[in-house]
Amino acid sequence: MVAREKINQYDFVEIIRVPEQHHGVIDIGDIGVVVEKYNDENFEIECIQPDGSYKWLETLNIQYISKILRTSSQAQSNMRERIMPKSITLGAVIGTILGSLMGAGCGAITMTLNGTLLGLVIGLVLGLVSGILTAALTVKTAGTTGGISVGYFTGLLFGGAFGVILGALIPTSLRLKAHTEDLPMLDALMMGRFETAILGGFLLSILAASVGAWIGGKNLIPRDLKQ
Repeated sequence: MVAREKINQYDFVEIIRVPEQHHGVIDIGDIGVVVEKYNDENFEIECIQPDGSYKWLETLNIQYISKILRTSSQAQSNMRERIMPKSITLGAVIGTILGSLMGAGCGAITMTLNGTLLGLVIGLVLGLVSGILTAALTVKTAGTTGGISVGYFTGLLFGGAFGVILGALIPTSLRLKAHTEDLPMLDALMMGRFETAILGGFLLSILAASVGAWIGGKNLIPRDLKQ
């Protein structure tokens, strides 16, 4: 019996034989990705053509496929496209939750219900936007090999830059309104555009780094170092 490479979910495979019932649909040489592994011999495989368009999705036995140890750049691009929607959805959820908590916490500094609610809403919106953008960027930078570390630093850099820009764009009238609350902490943070930008960068870097690390870790496909 010929020894075969172990095939796992998200591995790329090449069609070496075509099942009789799939003649005319599947061709020898087609490249597909394992989207579901049922056991060591049966796999749900999706074929994407070089131009990125869908070709077929079928359950095949291991006798019809061969694992591709090194994928092409086009195959890697197809994999990123596949995990992008789920990653964005997850990033939006994580970002919304963290943003809401951080916003409510910052709003609570005012020691008023209105301030807390306003912070909650702002945090929710910024968390949603930051989560989506961070997730999309993490898929591009980390893919399925970067893992937590690449995702973390991607989020940290993006969140910091995004927060600084947003903080610098906060209208002067809003900063002056915060100044009228007679709270030393708010006075210190809202005294000038620079201080506000630094605060925004700090908060969003924490949020985006969390999202990036989560997405990068979830998309990571462990590699067999013996191969």
